[in-house]
Amino acid sequence: MVYVSNDNTPVCEYADYKFYSPAEDPDLCEAIYSYTICLLGRFMKNAGAFDKYDEFMAQYAGLTKYLIAGKEKFDPFCQELAKKFKDVDYHMVIGGGMLWGDRTLAGDRIGLEKAALRILRLILQLKKA
Repeated sequence: MVYVSNDNTPVCEYADYKFYSPAEDPDLCEAIYSYTICLLGRFMKNAGAFDKYDEFMAQYAGLTKYLIAGKEKFDPFCQELAKKFKDVDYHMVIGGGMLWGDRTLAGDRIGLEKAALRILRLILQLKKA
């Protein structure tokens, strides 16, 4: 079994089952976590370890509108910060939680850290312009 964001990547030929999500930046993170939560939750339900899975999924289904609203609210702020700091010589991203891989998404500051990543992405785009 494999979960991929790009269909027909080489790993797919070794999998009996493929889960595919065409999500890319800036929504890739949300897609990966959302699919992982649903998939692992279902495995736990099937193993008898998550009795409230159906209730959880019914509530989880309402989360999307809040993710979209959060992005819409913070995008203008991120764009202004990107313009302000695009010519700074260096940038530091400090994350909480595990300090490897998705460090800027870990811990309890997911929203703020996501905003920092969006700001950095916009800065890079502005520097190229």
